[in-house]
Amino acid sequence: MKTLVTGAKGMLGLEVCRVLSSSSEVFPVDIEEMDIKNRAQVHQTMATIKPDLVIHLAAMTDVDGCEQKPKQAMAINIEGTKNVATEAAKLKAQFIYISTSDIFDGRKKTPYNEDDKPNPINHYGRSKYQGERQVTGIIPEPYIIRTCWLFGGGPQDKKFVAKILKLAQTKNIISAVNDVFGSPTYTRDLAEGIKKVIETNPPGLYHLANQGICSRYEMTRKILEYARIDSCEVQAVSAADYTTMAPRPAMAAVKSKYINVSNVIPPWEEALKVYLTEVKK
Repeated sequence: MKTLVTGAKGMLGLEVCRVLSSSSEVFPVDIEEMDIKNRAQVHQTMATIKPDLVIHLAAMTDVDGCEQKPKQAMAINIEGTKNVATEAAKLKAQFIYISTSDIFDGRKKTPYNEDDKPNPINHYGRSKYQGERQVTGIIPEPYIIRTCWLFGGGPQDKKFVAKILKLAQTKNIISAVNDVFGSPTYTRDLAEGIKKVIETNPPGLYHLANQGICSRYEMTRKILEYARIDSCEVQAVSAADYTTMAPRPAMAAVKSKYINVSNVIPPWEEALKVYLTEVKK
């Protein structure tokens, strides 16, 4: 079986390629090998490989960057997705699209499940939701997997965990938002979970994240605890006092009605502790 993974050099892409390499011939591609905005290049690459399975991870995921450059976000997350899905459909390849909880407005007080109605409030969320719609309009029976608050990547990590660890090197006090909630998700666990979902579940829409829910404040405290950093204090602040270019949904956590997540992916605290233990080695 041939599996094509787009966005293969990203922190999730690296884990997905590693996990699937034991059961599939994996073809990792990133922008250097296949710019998904280039329809002709996508056609040539995919027609040459002829994959049986396409896992589409390539995306513009910088939330503030998407707000600043909405046309670029749309070109990558919508048109790029359309290009990849179109070629996959021609090849009759199974298709997996990784989406995000940012497609919701965050007004719900509890985690979002698969039946909740999308209503994105930032350009990133809008572009990813439109990407979902492209996929469902082109691929007869796709997998769409929504996730949340990814961490991983070790030395290549540029997201929340890495930012907190860097701040802790120079600051005595770190401010973290206590009224925005999500489901922190370790890329290694997510990659393993994706493999389990496609092996045991029919095509469809699924929410997949490490178990549990926390605020950025709670997550920051755990990052410092598990990294054994006691030289700085964490100060709780409101999202209203913390300005970002793109609005964030106050509730970004997800849960699934269709997957017994306890059999697929561990609690976020356990995953974070494992990750930080490895990073500190």
